Amino acid sequence: MKEKSLYINVETSRFPVERHYICGLPEFAFDQYVRQGKQSLAYFGKACTQVSEWLTARGITTTDAIIKAIGASVFVVEGALLDRQLQFEGVEDIYQMAEQYDYENAGLDLEGGRTLSKLILEHQAELRCSRQKVVAGTNH
Repeated sequence: MKEKSLYINVETSRFPVERHYICGLPEFAFDQYVRQGKQSLAYFGKACTQVSEWLTARGITTTDAIIKAIGASVFVVEGALLDRQLQFEGVEDIYQMAEQYDYENAGLDLEGGRTLSKLILEHQAELRCSRQKVVAGTNH
């Protein structure tokens, strides 16, 4: 009997098509785990009207809560921009469990996290601008 492996293949995509850098670092280096990243996410959460209104409507108004919610969504959005992904039976279930875990740790349910992630994707240019302003010290 032939052994069946869960491993199917490695899917290669063309993501990311265009990479952006801030002070020589990939823009995603400024995430929720570094000081300038936290400042960038907080600034973006107030500067981007659509994101700000969405967060406020859900009672996410403190700086820490804003950073956690946006940080989780940005992690999911930017983490999905891989050039290779393993494909195997059950990979989508694992991805959804990890995604749900990240959102729930930020006080969001899966649907809310996905909605916020879509908003962030629609406003990536504003997120990039927020990061650039914070790093340059011009976010005042």
